[in-house]
Amino acid sequence: MKYRTTLLLACLASPVMAASIRCNQVLIDVGDSMGRVEQYCGSPTKAQQYKVPITYLDKHGHRRHGGKQEYTDWVYNFGPNRFMARLRFMSGEVTQIDELGYGY
Repeated sequence: MKYRTTLLLACLASPVMAASIRCNQVLIDVGDSMGRVEQYCGSPTKAQQYKVPITYLDKHGHRRHGGKQEYTDWVYNFGPNRFMARLRFMSGEVTQIDELGYGY
């Protein structure tokens, strides 16, 4: 019973992740290209690019740096009657879709 309660609390505390969003009657999913997203959703309200270092542990347990991972976040504001969405792209493909609060 304790395990179920812990699992339930972990699920409730995690951020909401949407599996897809709808733009102009077309479903946008993880794996879709930036071009497809822009074709159906238009230009994003906000776009940001990030570079984060890639770190890993070698066979001796020492932390090593292996370059940088680049990703781009696009935020879409669909207005006050719909939730905003943040799409994360890596290598030109959607890797994550987050549902944000209501738009403005």
